[in-house]
Amino acid sequence: MEEARLLSKFQSPHLVKYKESFVHEDKAHIVMELCERGDLDAYLKKQKGALLPESKIWKFFIELCLGLQYLHANRVLHRDVKAMNIFIDA
Repeated sequence: MEEARLLSKFQSPHLVKYKESFVHEDKAHIVMELCERGDLDAYLKKQKGALLPESKIWKFFIELCLGLQYLHANRVLHRDVKAMNIFIDA
């Protein structure tokens, strides 16, 4: 869980802010800021096959790249980039 606590030092508008972490019943839990629109996977499923406007796709892609660039500049490698781990705020 020490790795999770290190996340508290990162400040980027393209990263979900870390709040705290704890272990309960042998399971690790990470508390982070609320992202009102949930994750990208759920967002896409709610579209029920409807195509997203190209401008929205570019917005998501650019913000994802900026977040990853920030992590890489701070020598952090995200090892589980997938739609369920990309969160959307208001």
